[in-house]
Amino acid sequence: MIRTLSLVLVVAACALGQGTSQSLPAGFLTADSNSATAFPQNQPADHTWQWHYDSGQFQAQGPIQITEIYTRASVATATVAAFSFGTWDVMLASSPTDYTVAGQGGVPGHSLTLANNLNSDATVVRTGPLVGGPYPPSGAPAATWIPWGLTGTFTYDPTLGNDFVIQIDKCGTISMWGTSMDGQSGTAGLNGGNRYGDTAICNAVTTSFSNNEFVPTVRIDYTENNNLQASWGGPAVADFNVTLGMLSPGAVEGFTMLSATTVLPAGQGPIYGLLPDSLTWLGLVQPAAIGNPFHFIVGPGTYPTNPLNLPPGTMAPFVGQTWDLVVLLFDGSFGFVGNSNVVRFSFN
Repeated sequence: MIRTLSLVLVVAACALGQGTSQSLPAGFLTADSNSATAFPQNQPADHTWQWHYDSGQFQAQGPIQITEIYTRASVATATVAAFSFGTWDVMLASSPTDYTVAGQGGVPGHSLTLANNLNSDATVVRTGPLVGGPYPPSGAPAATWIPWGLTGTFTYDPTLGNDFVIQIDKCGTISMWGTSMDGQSGTAGLNGGNRYGDTAICNAVTTSFSNNEFVPTVRIDYTENNNLQASWGGPAVADFNVTLGMLSPGAVEGFTMLSATTVLPAGQGPIYGLLPDSLTWLGLVQPAAIGNPFHFIVGPGTYPTNPLNLPPGTMAPFVGQTWDLVVLLFDGSFGFVGNSNVVRFSFN
């Protein structure tokens, strides 16, 4: 992990991230969706899938750390048989493409080449077999969610406007669900998700099958950690205020990274969403210290435990500039524990 850093900012109301759940598409956490599918959980063949969900389906207004994903049978009365998939590999990513076939808002539609739908943040969150069941009928609408057993987490910020992709490789099916999986279909551009894949190959690189405006309904569990926000009173005041809500559990040390090079879309730079410039590396030579806004140690009563409030006039030399800001957090052994969303802030 590169020890990077930055200039002015961050802050923290130092609280543990709190667990939250929602469905994708939204609105079906405790209600049945309107459709169903046998792919891939009730087919003997190998499969590759990208389930592509619209960023507008997320209820969070900042970055989230996804910790688990679930699927379920299509109706509450269905029994899921004992199942065993030799491989159920899962990768999560934000996407440079739109979930629709045609694209929306100037963003191109989902590409037939699967890699083209994954940004550089693509992360493998589980590998190996998936075994479970049998699961009896729930007796209540859509109440039985089947966990995937993620071994890694993924940080996603829906406010950046990039859609969300779940990529699955199912290989070597031993036994199947024996029933359909819940899914949602709807009007083009309004359904909130689509699925694209290959129904004969695991680790496929292109799409050979899709259902326009149908997507499996999933549940995600997540925490809303490290929500970075910045504000000021305008050029006449030239102060600067930064807060970082809900630090990742275990964070004891961190860096603030900054870049004034903002030619890429916000959050799409190669270093945790930043395109680095000379400002990005300013803190590298500084030792960690309580209250140091470049390389901080989490401590009571000071930065980043409390918000960072720079006094009026501080930012006067920077009027007219635009900065990208991100915070990286580490534990006592310098193990990476989380990062914030990227904030693009203009001093105008």
